[in-house]
Amino acid sequence: MPINYISAQKANVTTATTCYQPVTSSTVQATMVGCLLANTNTVSATATVTLINNGATVTTNIIKNVQIPSGNSLDILNAARIVVPYNYQVQVTSSPAVDVTISSIEVT
Repeated sequence: MPINYISAQKANVTTATTCYQPVTSSTVQATMVGCLLANTNTVSATATVTLINNGATVTTNIIKNVQIPSGNSLDILNAARIVVPYNYQVQVTSSPAVDVTISSIEVT
């Protein structure tokens, strides 16, 4: 079973943006192990991270309307791990913009 360590980054995320989507294969098992939101603005940012099923209208919030002070970052998973199933994606929305770094492990 090959293991791939993935790091996905998106800068200046505001509108609903897909920041991570596992390899599109039903044989891949993906686990999100980190999700860092960094506020590089001079004012607080409000961010939401959602898990969305591409094949249906299922959307769940991982965190909703979290406040990130100016110049700070937040690891929204802390010590938690989230399985990202096949055909799902992680989206981030923020006002103002945040930088997003997602770390995951994909096993095939």
